[in-house]
Amino acid sequence: MTTAGPVGPTHPLPSPHVSTDHADADAPEQSSAAQAYLRHIAPFTRPFGKAAVAALIDAAPLPLRHVLDHGSGTGQVARLLHDCVPAATIRCLDPNADLLSAAPCRPLDDWSVTQVGTAADLSPDDQFDGIVSNLVLPFTGDAVDDLAQLRATLLTGCPFVTVTLGSAEQVQPFYAYWDTFRSIEPSCWDPQRYVHFRFGDTTQLETVLAQAGFSTITVTEVSVTRQLTVDAVWEWLSSALPLGRGDGYSPPGHELHGLAQSTFADRFRHKTSWTTQCLMAVATH
Repeated sequence: MTTAGPVGPTHPLPSPHVSTDHADADAPEQSSAAQAYLRHIAPFTRPFGKAAVAALIDAAPLPLRHVLDHGSGTGQVARLLHDCVPAATIRCLDPNADLLSAAPCRPLDDWSVTQVGTAADLSPDDQFDGIVSNLVLPFTGDAVDDLAQLRATLLTGCPFVTVTLGSAEQVQPFYAYWDTFRSIEPSCWDPQRYVHFRFGDTTQLETVLAQAGFSTITVTEVSVTRQLTVDAVWEWLSSALPLGRGDGYSPPGHELHGLAQSTFADRFRHKTSWTTQCLMAVATH
C-alpha cells in the first residue's frame, strides 16, 4: 500500500521507522526530492492545507492534543497546525523518507514525531483526536482500507479532514499541461485517466468514506486561483507532474518536451489566472 503527494505515487521503504531525538540539535539535511517538492509543489498545496487545518480545528469537539498529518511529505500541514494549536503533538506520516527529511522533527521541533510508513503502519495503540490528509487520498493503493485503518486510530466523535483534487477539468493547470501533450502525441494519456482525479466527484468521495466506516460526512468545495505567467506555469508543471504514456508513466523525450512547451505557450500566452477546485470532506464516526 502506498501513499503520495499531489503529483503521483511514491514508494515506501520496506519497514516503518519512527524518529525520536536526533544526536544533535542541527536540522537534518534536506534531500533533493524534498527541495524540489518545496519549490514546485508546496506553493500549490499550501492554500488547501490551510483550509483543511481550519476545518479540523472548527470540527474538533475539544482542543486538539494528538493529531496525525497523513501523507505529510515535507510537513507543510504539520507546521500550519502547529501555528494554530502549538500545544498539540503532531505525527508526520509519509512513505517517502526523502520528503520527510524536510519535515519538522525532534529535538528542534519537540511537538512533532516523524514516521516513515502508511496507514497500515500505525499501531492499534495510536489514538488521535484529529487527522488531516491533504491531497493524498487518490494515491492510496486501497483507499477504503487506508481510510478504515485511519478511522481505527481516530477517537470517537473526532474529525478526519481530507482534501482531494476535483475533476480533471476543474484543475485547470494540470488539465492544460496533460491535454497539450495529448494533442501532440496520441500515446499520451487523456487528462481524465490520471489517478489524481480519482475522487474528484462528491458522490465518489462520500461513498469511499462511508465504506470505510465514517458515518457523518460533509463535503464542500475549495477553489484557489494562482496568478502565473505561461512561462512560470510551464516551469512549475513540467517540474512537478508525471506524464502518462502507453501503459505507464515515462518522461517525454527532448523533442516531445520542446514541442509541448511551444504548443503550451501558444495556447495559453494570454492566460494569467489558473484555478484549481478541490473537494474537502470532514468526517467522523
